[in-house]
Amino acid sequence: EAKGEAKALSEFKQKAGNNRPSYDEQDRREGRAGLVVFLAYINNGGSLQDFQLLSSSGHRTLDLKTLKALRNWKFQPGQEGWVEMPFQWDLKGGVQEAPSTLRRISRGQ
Repeated sequence: EAKGEAKALSEFKQKAGNNRPSYDEQDRREGRAGLVVFLAYINNGGSLQDFQLLSSSGHRTLDLKTLKALRNWKFQPGQEGWVEMPFQWDLKGGVQEAPSTLRRISRGQ
């Protein structure tokens, strides 16, 4: 199963210029925050495909903003495989890559 084979984001070399998702005024004003985790497949050319939402932030707008940003991410070619992509939406610090949840998720299943 893909989740068992997934690696942490830190194990793949990204190309420069990958933009993190970012807050808009509406989400900030409404106090939306949380951890969203996507699983995606890096193809041989370095593009992401086959996105799966592993864990929602609890806010559809934040989940969709994360997915929209990640669809444009590029990685160094030749690193094919599944990658876990966790992002913490935090009203104080903005949106940050979060530590891997792979061990926690795999134990829970």
